[in-house]
Amino acid sequence: MALLIRGKSTCPLCGQVIGANDEIAATPPFLKSTHQLAAFSDAVFHQSCFLASAERPEVERLLAMYKKKMADAPASLEEYERWIAEAMREIDAS
Repeated sequence: MALLIRGKSTCPLCGQVIGANDEIAATPPFLKSTHQLAAFSDAVFHQSCFLASAERPEVERLLAMYKKKMADAPASLEEYERWIAEAMREIDAS
């Protein structure tokens, strides 16, 4: 999960500092750095900025796909490495 230091971290959407009492939205690292929506991966936003973002519906769709795929992840590391490459192929192509 993205690191948040209230009073220091900035929202990647508006560029303003995320204050102590600001409501936030956060995402896990679910997209490759080369994905067109990579700025929304492993990030923390002002909740109002995230909700107002034109990209939000697509980000939420991809995040839901990611969560659904991850729910089926195998327990062993060897199986997981093979599985994740295949599971993420669909998300990476979006």
